[in-house]
Amino acid sequence: MARIGNGNAIVMLDDCELDRMVARLVYQRVALENEWREFATPAEFFVYLAEVMLAAEPPPALILLDLNLPGVSGLEVLSRMHAVDAFDEPPPVVILTGAESPEAHRRAFARGADAFVVKPDELERYAELFERLGDLVATGRRGRASRLDTCVLRQDILA
Repeated sequence: MARIGNGNAIVMLDDCELDRMVARLVYQRVALENEWREFATPAEFFVYLAEVMLAAEPPPALILLDLNLPGVSGLEVLSRMHAVDAFDEPPPVVILTGAESPEAHRRAFARGADAFVVKPDELERYAELFERLGDLVATGRRGRASRLDTCVLRQDILA
């Protein structure tokens, strides 16, 4: 089994229960060693961030973040996360959303996202995404990366 990043949890923040369930089931199928954590609301996620800041929880290896959240958008979550310096070494943030537009890409990357992935509409594509998350983490901030058809990396937009 493989580990992603620092080996700590992969964290997903998405308000859609079905999307979280599908992601969790596919994640289990690809058998990564990282723990899986998920949050349905920004408030739950912010409690987790506070625990990380207090060293009660280890920092995540990766954050999967939906843009369209109730109350506080994924973009606002990104801004708040960076504003409070929640991490000594910020984990990669992958926007995993159903909303695709060049403007959404630019806004997400301007606020600190490392990759932008349109939610796959087939289980096989979800499995492919999770199998390649390690590559996204390892190369998403520097250099070129192997890309999914639905994946845009920060350097592709900001270059």
